[in-house]
Amino acid sequence: MQYFYACESEGRSLCCVNIDTAVSIKFVNAEGRNLFDPEEGIYTAADVNIFYKKAGEWKAYYNGNMDASKGFSIIEIEDESYLQIFPSDNIIDNSYSETKLEFSNGDQDILKVAFNLSDNNTLAKKVWYNEILKYEVPDGTRYFTILKE
Repeated sequence: MQYFYACESEGRSLCCVNIDTAVSIKFVNAEGRNLFDPEEGIYTAADVNIFYKKAGEWKAYYNGNMDASKGFSIIEIEDESYLQIFPSDNIIDNSYSETKLEFSNGDQDILKVAFNLSDNNTLAKKVWYNEILKYEVPDGTRYFTILKE
């Protein structure tokens, strides 16, 4: 004999969780060369580290159980290499999170993401790169190009 039990919780339902926060960035130099291109680029995954801001301090991100263990992966969009970043979900001031990208040449950039946290959703609704707004719902895709000198 089998028994099935179900209960209804008060408040938010656990059904249909949607987490969509990834931000994809193509980095180019002044000549337009893709800096993460596997054949001509100057950066690889080993040249980037991600830090999440938690309690006012930057903490290096690494989770060996994840496919993107360093908090990012290099993906192809329309035959171009993009750094797909999974930003921190540690919300600051009930508004946004901050993720720091640190490159092997010493460059440090800040990705700030505001989220829509309605129902069971965590959706990126605004993205700033070094304080410049680069994406806002409903602008379409959440990928853009950054010029690195």
